[in-house]
Order: sequence, then C-alpha cells, then structure tokens
Amino acid sequence: MANYQFPWNQVNALVGEHIVPSIFDQFFTTNPFFMRQRGRQKKFSGGRAIQVNLTWKVEGNGGGWFSGMQKLDTTVRDPIQSATFTPKNAYVPLAISWEDEMTVSGPEMVRSLAETKGEIMRNTMFHLLGTDIYNDGSNAQAIAGLQYAFRDWTTTTASGTLQTYGGISRQQTAANVGTNLWWLHSGDPTGYTTGPAGTFIGASGQGINGAVPAGFATTKLRSGKKPSIILSNVGAWTDFHNHLTVGERFEKARMNVDLYNAGWDNIVYRGAPWVADEKAPRSAAKVEKVYLINEESVKLFVHTQANMKWTGWRDPFDQMGRVGFLLWRGELIAVEPRANHVISAVDTSAVS
Repeated sequence: MANYQFPWNQVNALVGEHIVPSIFDQFFTTNPFFMRQRGRQKKFSGGRAIQVNLTWKVEGNGGGWFSGMQKLDTTVRDPIQSATFTPKNAYVPLAISWEDEMTVSGPEMVRSLAETKGEIMRNTMFHLLGTDIYNDGSNAQAIAGLQYAFRDWTTTTASGTLQTYGGISRQQTAANVGTNLWWLHSGDPTGYTTGPAGTFIGASGQGINGAVPAGFATTKLRSGKKPSIILSNVGAWTDFHNHLTVGERFEKARMNVDLYNAGWDNIVYRGAPWVADEKAPRSAAKVEKVYLINEESVKLFVHTQANMKWTGWRDPFDQMGRVGFLLWRGELIAVEPRANHVISAVDTSAVS
C-alpha cells in the first residue's frame, strides 16, 4: 500500500503557474524607476559582460569649410568608445522543511503554505532590487546603483577623485576641466535647507533660482537633454509639494496618473514626475539626495533566462527539506551620464 506523501507536484504547479507570473508582472510596479523602465529595458542572452558602444566624438573633427585647392583633412579618427559592465546576480531562496511536510494535513493547507512563503519571497526580491537601485558601490556584487553611477560631487566645479565607470575614467577638477567630461554627470553638493524659509526650493517658494531648476539647466547645457523623472526620499519631495501647493491658484498640481495609480505620490515638474521613494538615500540627520534622471540615458539590462526565474524545487542531499530559488540577472547602466544630475545635500529636518 502506497504511503501518503506531500504532493510536491501541486506545489510545483502553484509556484510555476501562479506565484512566479505575479512576481514578474508586479516587479515593475514596486519601484518608480523600474516601472518607467518596463518598456525601455534591454535584454541580453549571454556573454561575460555587457558592452555598450558609445559615440563620444564627432566624425572628422566636426567637418569644416573649404575653398579652391585647399587640402582637406584626411586624418583617421576613432569616434567610438566602448564601456563594459559585468552583469549582477540576485537571488531569494524559498525553503520548506521535511518536518513542515509531515505536518501538512491536507491540500488546502499546502496551498496556504506555498502562497504565504511565495508572497514573502516575492516581496523580498522587490525590496532587494528596489533598495540596491541606489547602491553606492559598497556592495560590489550588487547592481551599480544611482549613488555609484551619479555619485556626489565635492564642489560645484569638481566631481571628486578619479572614478572608473564602465571601464572608462572620468573626473572634473575645475570648471570644464578634467578627464572624459562627456562620460560624467553633473552634481550640486550645496547644503540646502527646507521649510518656508529654506534655500532648497528658492526665492519666494516658487522654485525661482532653486536647486532643481538649476539642475535642469546644467543637464541641458551638458547634453542638450533634460531630466524625465526626479527621484528623492519623502522629505525633499514634501518640501517641493508644500511650496507648490502654497502657490496654487486655479488648478491642482499635475501628476503622472500611471505612477499615482501604482501607489507612488508624484508631482510633474517641467514634464518630469517627481516621485517620493522611501528607499531613496536619506541619512540619520535627515539629509537627502535628489536625482534628476534622463530615463533614455539609463537602461535596465536583464538576462532573458534569469528575469525573475524560478529554478523549481531541489532536494539537498544531506538535509530533510526542499528549496528553490528566485533569480534575476542584469545591470543598471547609464549610457549617457552627462544627461543626469544629483543634488546631494538637502537637509529635510524642517519638513520630515
């Protein structure tokens, strides 16, 4: 007579057909940047690294004008650079012990156990990626987050020590002087304050000469482009919101409906939704960073065979239980850093 055994085929079916699709579908609604990247993500299927070819110079030294028998410039130039990035791997384990298996008394309880642990696994992966999108490089195995790609500047004219990004060195040592400025974002380390009399928003609380308009101008001058999304923690966003609502006269501030319906408070400024993300950098002293991001210049690369991939259940040879892994492989890459800007020192203690 066959002994009763935990119906692992039911669990496999549940995880494969029910839990994993919900993980993939909901991934893009758990982080405002990831949500906006859903239609822009780049897929790759193999290779040891992700190579991004860059046009960093004009061809032929920009061309020119000539007359008569004047000799033309025939110098061979190399206007193409290549940045190389290593894909990063994320995982979340899901384990069920043999003792739990023996405790299960019926199919309904099995479904509840798998769904509950699957929900925790899903939320854990969301939290892991949603947090490390701001990785500052201290965890070399994690994705190269915004704090690394767009690190704080030392002064308004110097980016700090020489940094390598994608294998290419970059640094600004003085106004328009440095190494590979075309591969460098802009930054503002000014110590701003918030509140009714704060310096962050600017004169009269209307954003006049404030840090954010200045950031828009800087990116336009550097790249000819403008930010399409602004990311910060709640404090900086609240200060902007409070000043904006004071200046309302005839209509409410505009917001991006898709982000709002996904649960993200936002206000549209010059066409760019400013999103309050509680995972964005914020120190114990309530000093926050504000990122002005051009989304076309920052790409989310994902591996086609490890994009929220469930491995299936496995039996450890020396342990009584089953375990499976949810996997993700990819990298966050700024292909044109100069179209982005970071405001790195906003004291939000007056509003949050």
